[in-house]
Amino acid sequence: MAYNEIDILRDQADNKDDDEELKKLDEINEFIMSIEKKYEIA
Repeated sequence: MAYNEIDILRDQADNKDDDEELKKLDEINEFIMSIEKKYEIA
């Protein structure tokens, strides 16, 4: 669900040409991926 929300926010930021917002969203996405990887069942 978080990935979907980030994708929506990325589209909005991209439409506004807001590079700073896109960078923040990429950082949040990386953080979520790291949490997912840490807790994924091996």
